[in-house]
Amino acid sequence: MKRLINISFILLIAVLSSCTCIRQIPEGKTLYNKAKFELATPKKFNKSNQVKEALEERARPQPNRKFLGLFRIRLWLHLKVKEPKKERGFRHWLKNKIGEPPVYGSEGVYRQSSLLMRQYLHNNGYFISDVRFETRLKKRQEIVTYTATTEGQYRVLRVYLPEDTSALSTLMRAHEKELAIKPGEPYSTDKLSAEREKFAVFIRSEGYFDFSREFLYYYVDTTPGYRLLDIYFRVQSPTDTTLHSKYFISDITVFPLYAIDELPGKARNDTLIEKGYTIIQPELFLKRKTLERNILIQRGEPFSQKLHGFTVNHFLDLGIFKFVNIRYEKSAPDSLDALIQLTPSNTQDITGEFNVSTTTTNFLGLGASASYINRNLFKGAEQLTITGSVNAETQLNAQQSFINTLEIMGQVELGFPHLLVPFGSKKVSQYFVPRTKLALLNNFQKRIEFFSINALSFDYAYDWRTKATTRHIVTPLSITDIRLLNTTSEFTDILARNPALRLSFDDVFIIGMKYSFIYTGSLRQGKRNYGYFRSNIELAGNIIYPIANAFDSETQRHELFGRPFANYSRFDLDGRYYLKMTKKHSFVNRVLAGIAIPYGNSEVTPYIKQFFMGGANSVRAYRLRMLGPGGFTNPDPESRQIFPDQTGDIRLELNSEYRFTIVKFLKGALFADAGNVWLLRPAEQRPDGEFEFSRFYKEIAIGTGVGVRLDFNFFVIRTDVSFPLRKPELPAGDRWTFDKLYFKDKNWRRDNLIWNIAIGYPF
Repeated sequence: MKRLINISFILLIAVLSSCTCIRQIPEGKTLYNKAKFELATPKKFNKSNQVKEALEERARPQPNRKFLGLFRIRLWLHLKVKEPKKERGFRHWLKNKIGEPPVYGSEGVYRQSSLLMRQYLHNNGYFISDVRFETRLKKRQEIVTYTATTEGQYRVLRVYLPEDTSALSTLMRAHEKELAIKPGEPYSTDKLSAEREKFAVFIRSEGYFDFSREFLYYYVDTTPGYRLLDIYFRVQSPTDTTLHSKYFISDITVFPLYAIDELPGKARNDTLIEKGYTIIQPELFLKRKTLERNILIQRGEPFSQKLHGFTVNHFLDLGIFKFVNIRYEKSAPDSLDALIQLTPSNTQDITGEFNVSTTTTNFLGLGASASYINRNLFKGAEQLTITGSVNAETQLNAQQSFINTLEIMGQVELGFPHLLVPFGSKKVSQYFVPRTKLALLNNFQKRIEFFSINALSFDYAYDWRTKATTRHIVTPLSITDIRLLNTTSEFTDILARNPALRLSFDDVFIIGMKYSFIYTGSLRQGKRNYGYFRSNIELAGNIIYPIANAFDSETQRHELFGRPFANYSRFDLDGRYYLKMTKKHSFVNRVLAGIAIPYGNSEVTPYIKQFFMGGANSVRAYRLRMLGPGGFTNPDPESRQIFPDQTGDIRLELNSEYRFTIVKFLKGALFADAGNVWLLRPAEQRPDGEFEFSRFYKEIAIGTGVGVRLDFNFFVIRTDVSFPLRKPELPAGDRWTFDKLYFKDKNWRRDNLIWNIAIGYPF
């Protein structure tokens, strides 16, 4: 009751402060409240919601901000605090930094806004359109209503490129298929401007150093038909009597230790001249081979804007330069000298982090990590990364052990900025630097009441991009040594009663290969949505097993160095789709699927390679590893006679999340999660846990909930609360819980409401 009175008092103060703001507005002034937008002819606007949003972005001024969208607390502070005598101090800070001066209405500003809106409509094909405004006064607060009208949007019928026989016109026609403006699309000056820039890059990439987009122009013909138009591109000569000149690269000079404040020049001390390059560095910072490998412009070749950009990208991608600049000096009527100026950045960093990872009903995850990075270890842009972390999961109401899980991880990774292969290889991409990575990882995990396990792994991987959106990671050699160090007597009894679980915890070698394909969509101009896709393939023991079986076909389970090796195939994928409906509202969907198939030398997939569900980034209505498999019902998840972790060989998960902005950095979300894991084969200890086409869809768990996020762009703190709507562990026909939702019941909330606190978005 006392808390309710306090909240009511705060709200009353806020309301009174809002009223005070209005009374303190000077005579003859009106406080700007907000703007409204109406489309008088909505059916004639294409994607009317986007048009409204675009008009809103051009509205000026911005009204005074409101706390929780209701109260102008900052304006109230500015008006109530007396004018400070000095431009510093607490009063000045409170009035002008925390407080916010009033925003008054102005017809001149409204008129300018309507002009900007008309310009937007005209630039997007609404040639016959208008935007008018009218104001309405309510309690000395001004509300502006903008009304837009149009006769419709013009669309492109045809695009004509220059038809003469000049070199530049021929180049433009050669790239006609790459035109982004297609017949039938709405007219857009932004797209036309982008096309001019694209054609300029094509032409400059063929040696025309002095060419720019200003030499390209277009005109529009609106006579072909009703709301249809033709676009004509043309090339302008430098003067009436000259042609555009083609240039070739003459000398290339590289300054790996260039300082921005030093005078440019070609000092001949400390130089190395080889293979057409002059390298000037007072002391060795970057080896010659690394420099040559990343310089894509070539002596004797025509100047190329594309190769210029690729060279800049390569040196920036090395991670050891903070500034990369390539200057060109004309050394002859058709020659250019290239000066590559590279300004080094700090090559070594030490970072640390402490975080609260997840919280469920009874569990709190805490973690700390530290890392050291050297980005130029052997003077060839090799990157050494040493990382260590400690994570603990505590059970807040634990009756026996406060710490439930302890995980200690250490990793050493060495990366090379090229492909280390035993045979010659062509450049896989001009856009990005390919990398070879060697990683040694040790992961120790102690489940206090069950076991201690250690996994030591080594990966040799190639990582490259073919273009900005696609990435490939090939790991031809992956070795993992898994050892179960010790078990409690209770866990030993559990393993004795469950042969499949015992086999998954065997000491085992995993020797195989992996491949990952990653696609990351981009928000191109005019697009509101993009996708993400990742697929992983892992094959273990497929080479060793046939060899071992050929020498000894009678042995049921072959060993390597005195211990069995795993033999399985594992496939999984992660697909996401991000739809931005408006500036403050988005809809995100994700699908996860995977399967792990043991065969040959393995009856089951190793425990660490199996799938699991639940937790802050999965089906949030279940705790981590507490869902599934299938319709299996764990009689007592808290019992020490039954291992609480539920894993499977097959995974299927679907997530949907509606995200919206509450106020600035405070975001909200409504979400639904669905999914489960299943076994490939029936298991006596986990009945109904196997995958069956006839019933798997009946065993999908469904949860829903709400979330609040503090989104500071560079850092996100997320809190989600959810509860199950469908429980596959309940008997068939009784799995939906719509008639069992008792939010007022304390016991129901304890058993069903799952809280998750995490860093970052779930997907």
